[in-house]
Amino acid sequence: MESSTRFVFVERGGSRPKEPCIAVLDATAVLCGGLEVLREKLCYTVPEVLEEVKTTRHRAHLEAFMDLGLLKVSTPPGSYVNRALEAAKRTGDYERLSKTDLQVIALALQLSEERGESVELVSDDYAVQNVASHLGVKYRSLKVRPIKLRVKWAYKCTACGSIQQEYVEVCPICGHKMRRVSLRREEV
Repeated sequence: MESSTRFVFVERGGSRPKEPCIAVLDATAVLCGGLEVLREKLCYTVPEVLEEVKTTRHRAHLEAFMDLGLLKVSTPPGSYVNRALEAAKRTGDYERLSKTDLQVIALALQLSEERGESVELVSDDYAVQNVASHLGVKYRSLKVRPIKLRVKWAYKCTACGSIQQEYVEVCPICGHKMRRVSLRREEV
């Protein structure tokens, strides 16, 4: 049985601008071809995203981009992770985000504060975009339309109508199931 090896070639454009445009990628951005689409930008991600990428083809792309210096892997400081976590709790998106999502948001927040306007988070996940928006981090998506409304979520009892700010599965008042509802919406 003959095995075939595939190579990924990446063209490197002319010189980069003095202020590089930076893209922070989550796993969906990597799996949807974000590295190819964003090759004019310096891309960052977190180690947890690398662990989520399982296919040989996608891992080869990641390694090629890292070898060329177009993708950097960085872990955000705990203070930024805590800020991302608190923002996710405030927006009501916490239970919809993974640890990896919070790390990616934290890295985008860190780089935004350190580098300013030239940073954007790339994710097709609406909860990630919502938290980024609340933190003032620019974002974009690759395969879906980005959010146009910043949402504050809450949880409402399907029986008694009680509203809870933080996620609870059952109503603390009557014991019925809670449902996620939009408490407030504002344009981004």
